[in-house]
Amino acid sequence: MKLKLLLILFLYFRYRDGVSKGHQYILLDMADEVDLSLALLARIILEKHLAVTHRDGENICRSFLTQLMKEPNLIEDPVLATEISQCIYSDDFYGPLTDSIKHAIGYEYEFKLKRQLGKLGHSFIVLQGGRNE
Repeated sequence: MKLKLLLILFLYFRYRDGVSKGHQYILLDMADEVDLSLALLARIILEKHLAVTHRDGENICRSFLTQLMKEPNLIEDPVLATEISQCIYSDDFYGPLTDSIKHAIGYEYEFKLKRQLGKLGHSFIVLQGGRNE
């Protein structure tokens, strides 16, 4: 637990150092160096930034953090908002943008499958409770 906290603090202070030196693409470079998902690193840095700047180190509400990850333009710090956006839009495997694409593909596949089964005359059951529609 302490090692995880130390790693988070190290990453956050490294981000703050890059900002103070006027660097760009700080999180993109850091994620590559530490071999961490871009969106995951962005979430870690955002959570720590909000805890330090708004909550005196206390934890941030998960739903609020998720909302900011989905809409980084709502982040008050313009540099951090830009860095978070870059991470979200550059991450091919994780994050709100990727999740939206995966869900869209899933719905499209489900639609095509229903249509094809209907054309072939096969009966099937549609489960409504599995998804939030």
